[in-house]
Amino acid sequence: MVSYVNILMYGVGGLVVAGMALLVAFQEKLVYVPVLPGLTKSYSITPSRLRLSYEDVWLRSSDGVRLHAWFIKLFPDCRGPTVLFFQENAGSLDCQPLDIAHRLEMVRVMLQQLKCNVFLLSYRGYVVS
Repeated sequence: MVSYVNILMYGVGGLVVAGMALLVAFQEKLVYVPVLPGLTKSYSITPSRLRLSYEDVWLRSSDGVRLHAWFIKLFPDCRGPTVLFFQENAGSLDCQPLDIAHRLEMVRVMLQQLKCNVFLLSYRGYVVS
């Protein structure tokens, strides 16, 4: 005869195994967030919308790939220190116009707190790079 404790333990064990299997199956969607919460894939914003002084910069790698970046200045003629900013992995490969647009609020805080310029680079394979 099977006791209720054994049935309960097998049931809980089965739920744990199923939960672990779901974590493995969906790990890419959990780690590589396709869109930031509350934003759509068509989130289009440039630094000028936040009244930030910036330049569009295009770089060419040694293998010929064009990379896009924004050089965001503390003020228009600022020649002070510059932070090289590489975004984290959240953001979409197909959001418009740029994945780096999702980082502008963070950049604005950096400008205010650190009093420096920010060079914000879009990784190869992301939208326009």
